[in-house]
Amino acid sequence: MKCYGYTAKKDELLELTEVTIQGDASSLRRLADFIRSCAERMEAHEDDWEHEHFGDSAFGEGLEYGTDIAVYQSK
Repeated sequence: MKCYGYTAKKDELLELTEVTIQGDASSLRRLADFIRSCAERMEAHEDDWEHEHFGDSAFGEGLEYGTDIAVYQSK
């Protein structure tokens, strides 16, 4: 597993050595459910599933956050 991210200017994708996620218990549970759902769909649709964004999913709907989280499948 690797983690990548952009700075606020979004000029360059950077490989990250550490990720800190700040949130309340409810939003962290929704994020955990989103990641679990991605893993399940990744297994079910291995050749067709590439990625999904938390902010675009029902799990992230209605949350106010400054950073989107995308889950990509390793190939």
